[in-house]
Amino acid sequence: MSEISKLLNLAFEDLETAEFLFAGQRYRSCLSRAYYAMYYSAQALLLSENVETSTHKGVIKLINLHFVRTNQLDRKIFKLLNDAYDLRQLGDYSPNFR
Repeated sequence: MSEISKLLNLAFEDLETAEFLFAGQRYRSCLSRAYYAMYYSAQALLLSENVETSTHKGVIKLINLHFVRTNQLDRKIFKLLNDAYDLRQLGDYSPNFR
């Protein structure tokens, strides 16, 4: 199985988990899994162009550079990824986040 396939499998698994958590009203955990589904998808997209990075901010930066600025990805989709990162950070590290 290729690395891209592995990343997409992780993305689908986390998306399914996010849906399950949402149905159970576990919103902070849902947000985290939804973000990771996006993150793994973004990593797969970068890898399809032979671009790799291991950091979350690096993935976001490189998606912008290689796909948004070249008009291959809608800026609205990129904004969703960036916003999901910020919300995941709050949800995971701020005990007062609701």
